[in-house]
Amino acid sequence: MKVNHGIWEDYLQYGPQYDTANDCPIIPGETEFVERQRLNKLSKDTKTLLRDYMAGAVEKNWESKHQIPTAGDLKAIRSEVLNIMLSEHRVYLKDDKAVSSYLNNIVAPTINRLLRNERS
Repeated sequence: MKVNHGIWEDYLQYGPQYDTANDCPIIPGETEFVERQRLNKLSKDTKTLLRDYMAGAVEKNWESKHQIPTAGDLKAIRSEVLNIMLSEHRVYLKDDKAVSSYLNNIVAPTINRLLRNERS
């Protein structure tokens, strides 16, 4: 006699890696839980990586628009950098006051360096 377990049939077949809510097997890494971290708890290497990504994004923006990023553009650049950190390095930082001021303070020195390089 065959027993029909409904959606639990897949759970029994695939084990805990089966997502019963969405009725599909979980792809490794797709539904991974990444804990939010505070900026002051990040390691020095991670902060350096974050600074490098922000500087790169500002340089890319400077090359395309040749303007200092302001409110909306700056927020978009910060979001892009934070999404890169989350997707590539599994570091989840919320765009709060500390993170935004840290990333905003990278913009001016980066643009000054670009301007110095253009002059020489």
